[in-house]
Amino acid sequence: MSHASRKGMSRSELLGKEGAIVFFNTDNSRSLKVECYHVSCKSDKYRGKNMIGIVLYQNGNSSGAFNIGKLERCKPGYILLLESSKMKQIQRKNETPHAATFRY
Repeated sequence: MSHASRKGMSRSELLGKEGAIVFFNTDNSRSLKVECYHVSCKSDKYRGKNMIGIVLYQNGNSSGAFNIGKLERCKPGYILLLESSKMKQIQRKNETPHAATFRY
């Protein structure tokens, strides 16, 4: 089950004219609009190595810009990429690689 489903969001659709993806709540009210995806400058640079990444959509109920850890002014659709080889150094016991990437 996706994270969006666990949060009570039931569907999404692409709005061709606006060029955005919109997520709706289970009552079909508009909940979150992703206008574009943006790779964070805090991400590791891609150099042909295996990478792991996460997409941030919102922090709590905020659908606007938000700060998380060292990431500032994130908007829905913010991407953080990390070289997979760093997982051994940063991943805690019983922690998923994506959780470690988020914490990194």
